[in-house]
Amino acid sequence: MAQAVKMLRDANRARDEQVMAGYLRISRPEVAAAAAAFKRNLYDNLLAQGFSREEALALTKDTPLPAFCEGSGR
Repeated sequence: MAQAVKMLRDANRARDEQVMAGYLRISRPEVAAAAAAFKRNLYDNLLAQGFSREEALALTKDTPLPAFCEGSGR
């Protein structure tokens, strides 16, 4: 039981570290600019495709950022 708790604690720690690293990457100006450009282009293109403003906003909010915006270096 103690080993299972330790494994779970280690897994949670690793996940938390990954989340924090992601927040730090997205806060870099160049990554934030890429993320903003992606979201703006998505929203504008959804409008151009005939989606309402409300639909475009909802889809934009629900669409995750691509890996390059998360700082993967791609």
